[in-house]
Amino acid sequence: MVKNLQIESTDKIQLIDITDKVRSIITQSNTQEGIVIIFAQHTTCSLVISEFEDSLCDDFSKYIQSIYPKGPFKHGHGIRNGLNNEDKFHTPSHIFSSLIGQHITIPFTAGKMHFGTWQRICLVELNGPKVRNIIVKLHL
Repeated sequence: MVKNLQIESTDKIQLIDITDKVRSIITQSNTQEGIVIIFAQHTTCSLVISEFEDSLCDDFSKYIQSIYPKGPFKHGHGIRNGLNNEDKFHTPSHIFSSLIGQHITIPFTAGKMHFGTWQRICLVELNGPKVRNIIVKLHL
């Protein structure tokens, strides 16, 4: 079973909790045991398992911004395609996305994901605001 989630970010750098959306897909599938793979179809966002709490989200965002590479960079879709847009300045988003990763795999039993106490599935937006497509695949 494969489902798509559309997740909309509102900030350039942002953590978005998508745990309940993934949980709902597992519940609706009536699948009791397996693994769920969550995959971001983008190269400027990532997925992590993290605690999700306002001050931690702020700390996460501030830390990413504090170590954001300054360039100069050669990469730029806008320059390559003759466009004048801000995508030509998103090289750091590609770098962070590659380092953090675009997928998560979580086992589940009795329809419930095997999480630690504070663990949540979070989309890490690195080049927002944007609408992101997230694939959720259940394996038995």
